[in-house]
Amino acid sequence: MCLGKPGGPGTSSPAPGRLGSPPARRGLYRGGQIVPREGVFDLLNAFALLQNREPNAVLLLVGDGPQKQAVLAMIEKERLTNVVWVGYQPYSQLPILYGISDVFIHPAHQECWGVSVNEAMACGLPIILSDMVGSGADLLDGNGMAYKAGNVAELAACIISLTQNHAGRKLISQRSLEIIEK
Repeated sequence: MCLGKPGGPGTSSPAPGRLGSPPARRGLYRGGQIVPREGVFDLLNAFALLQNREPNAVLLLVGDGPQKQAVLAMIEKERLTNVVWVGYQPYSQLPILYGISDVFIHPAHQECWGVSVNEAMACGLPIILSDMVGSGADLLDGNGMAYKAGNVAELAACIISLTQNHAGRKLISQRSLEIIEK
């Protein structure tokens, strides 16, 4: 995985924030199975709430699963034009996807640990976790935000907070690396 500075070994870009153009875009990454317990619909609803407020935000959805068609239908129905679905990706491609993102989001309703949180932190990403992601108790320490699972407005507020504070996000990114390197 990435382990090192954002944009360092294992990533494909000089720094996070290279998802699309213009450079001011905010890349939000969510990877995993597309199943009910993963909270993908919460994330899409939160993204719909902030789409007008954060027009440069891009949501990168990585993964596949039985709810794929329902997710794609919601993206179309809600006109979520800044959602990029890349489907399932081999493990070797994940550092590239983390490397072009600014923030990692894990909106699960049920998750014992969530190894993708470790991966995102190893790539220097700030993290947003629902309170149902088990790793949050051990890994969330000044490197992101937590919200109550299912609370779409709270999730949207977390996303806005991390995307609008570039300087703070850089410090939070560094904190993710410090924690995961221990």
